[in-house]
Amino acid sequence: MSRPDLKGWLEDPEGIALRVDSADVGLLRALLGRERLSVPEGVVAWVERPDGSARRARAGDEEEGPFVAVLVKDRRVPVALEAPELRTREDFPAGAALEVHVAVDTVSPEGLRDFSRHLFASGPAFTRRDLALFLGPPVEAALAALSAETPAADLCRGDPSERFERELRGRLRRVLFEGGLELLAVRNASVRCEEWERIRSEKVDAAVEEERERHRRVLREAWVKEQKNQALTRGELADFYRALEHEQVLKRLDWEKEKAARERELASLRAQLDGERSRGELRKVEDFLSVLDRAGVRDVFERYMDLLAGRGRARRRATEAGLPEGLTDGKTRRILAATGPALLAYDPGDPDGSGPRETHDLSGARVGAARSVRLLETPEGPLAVAGAQRGVVLVPLRGGAPRALPFPDGPDGAGGPGGPVGPVVRGGVNAAALAGTSLVATHSEVGVVRWDLSDPRARGERVLAPVTDGARTVRGAQVVGETLYLAVADRVLAYVAAVFPGGTVTAYPAGAPVTALVATRRHVFAGTADGRILRFPVGEPDRGEPELARRESPVTMLRPAFVNGEPSLLVAWAGYGVVAKALDSDVETPFHAESPIRWTDGGSDVIAGVTCEGRALHLWEPSRPKARWKRLASPHRIADLWMWREGASA
Repeated sequence: MSRPDLKGWLEDPEGIALRVDSADVGLLRALLGRERLSVPEGVVAWVERPDGSARRARAGDEEEGPFVAVLVKDRRVPVALEAPELRTREDFPAGAALEVHVAVDTVSPEGLRDFSRHLFASGPAFTRRDLALFLGPPVEAALAALSAETPAADLCRGDPSERFERELRGRLRRVLFEGGLELLAVRNASVRCEEWERIRSEKVDAAVEEERERHRRVLREAWVKEQKNQALTRGELADFYRALEHEQVLKRLDWEKEKAARERELASLRAQLDGERSRGELRKVEDFLSVLDRAGVRDVFERYMDLLAGRGRARRRATEAGLPEGLTDGKTRRILAATGPALLAYDPGDPDGSGPRETHDLSGARVGAARSVRLLETPEGPLAVAGAQRGVVLVPLRGGAPRALPFPDGPDGAGGPGGPVGPVVRGGVNAAALAGTSLVATHSEVGVVRWDLSDPRARGERVLAPVTDGARTVRGAQVVGETLYLAVADRVLAYVAAVFPGGTVTAYPAGAPVTALVATRRHVFAGTADGRILRFPVGEPDRGEPELARRESPVTMLRPAFVNGEPSLLVAWAGYGVVAKALDSDVETPFHAESPIRWTDGGSDVIAGVTCEGRALHLWEPSRPKARWKRLASPHRIADLWMWREGASA
């Protein structure tokens, strides 16, 4: 049989079980230094021998051949599943997505035996994908039966996770028991029924339009009444002037008395008219609010007015949280996606979502495939920086030719005229930032490279070589105020941007390789390869605290955002969706997707995420996290994304 990669399986987050045969003595000797198998930490094994005996072995137990052992990781396994072809009780088409958390029954020998003999009956390894293939059909059948008995209004109301969990526990009891599995929980479940949503929306629109027409009639009646009041005033004034002409022939005393009486009468009429106008205006407001009450949208109108009045408060909250300017009301103009040979610009407001609105061809730059994208605000306008394998490409978004900046120490035109430039390396630039007139880029193999943009002929230079040489990862270049941040191995380093690389301001320890970084004017956030997110107050590296509960997958992206009125941190883990964590509270808002999300960015009007395979761009409305708004396809694999917002800094 093929030799199992025990070490690789232990490190693989997708691996669940591994079959090991003692006949492969050479592998065991190479791995363990002896011809015995020691059950690793966090693993339980089911060991069967040729004589028919079998037993459950715990971590630390040692087994000698001959035997066949099934090693099982003793942990919870989340599996993302879909049921796209459901029908409600009204026969509306619907679809559901959910995350089923299961675990192999490693406590009882019978459960471990059933898993090893029935569910994992063949093959060298059992992965999360195998588990999804096993659970998919019975889960879909169970949800189909539930939806057929449930009206669409009840099926789409609230979070169905608890309801789905009760249903699956009953219907999958036998399937799970025979496979040696336990159902632990159902999370992040959502149901979408477009037909029911359309019917409900049409009813609401009709009611609102009816009330709007009623309001227009009220306004017309008020206008007619106002015209009548003005005509009355003109008539009274005409009477007054005629009285004055008549009084000219009267005696002086009588004239004074008559004039005083007329003035008193006119003052009284004016006071009555002003009161009538005030009451008319008050009735207009009362009638309008009454219309809103009958339409059931008065609270929406009041919240809208509060939103307008509170826009300044929202900006102050974002400023107090240290977020970049413009996140509270900056409209998303484009979503930039790095796709290897090109930089794509998607319009989130495009109604058909058929493809990118603009495509910037990068093949002529000759610095390799694009692996990342960042947006810089310059005096000449917004500038996209596409990080490539052997340098960067500057792409003016308001028109102009791209400009390539290759890495140093590489032959120009290597491979002949028109060939690639820059050194031969793998990977690519993962981030870029503007520090004064210097463009700084991070690359895990090359390290840190700087170009002086004020000199068109300046070539790039490697800096901080003593710090980055030998480090497995160098990433996350970002400038906030006067400070340049970047992550080297398991630390976040902060430099004074004006004198970079003159000296380190602060080093923030993360305890594991830093895979994602975001800094605000108040805090530094570091996402790690072991699924943690740490928050450090700026300038206080010894006060790092967990920001979110640890996940089993590495953190792949952190981005600041203003979501539903809250200064927030957007987080993506490999193997999960997107979570918006409020910075001022413990509130977490998960944005569900049918596939795990690797890259994310967002603002006050749209949240975006790229799936792990890189072929689709998911969009959500911030107020509807459980229902995906749009899904945009890409002709090439997306390696990174970044928002271009009007009025917001990069």
